[in-house]
Amino acid sequence: MIAALKGKSYGYYLLLVLVLVFVSVKAFKSGTDINVYLFASEQLFNGKDIYAENPYNNYLYSPLFALLLRVIPFLDSSFTRVIWAVFNFVLAIRIWKIARSVLDDSIPLLKK
Repeated sequence: MIAALKGKSYGYYLLLVLVLVFVSVKAFKSGTDINVYLFASEQLFNGKDIYAENPYNNYLYSPLFALLLRVIPFLDSSFTRVIWAVFNFVLAIRIWKIARSVLDDSIPLLKK
């Protein structure tokens, strides 16, 4: 493990950890867009219109997405918000790495 980190900036890893902690704490306290999705999912299973009267924001997605999220309300809402925030954070890092590798291969000036 130490050999893999050798020569890399520890500040980069510290910054990633701090951002992850910040996003997790914010999600735990106030929530994110997951509130919109969970409310729509509850509305769907109560037989109500998922596109009307959402107190968080307008739900703009398909009913299939609300159906797929039906499993999540069985978890604690604070825990669900943190899991959603961490998932989004990990996904953003992955997209950044993929974009970087594509750009590194296609732009000769970025090659080392």
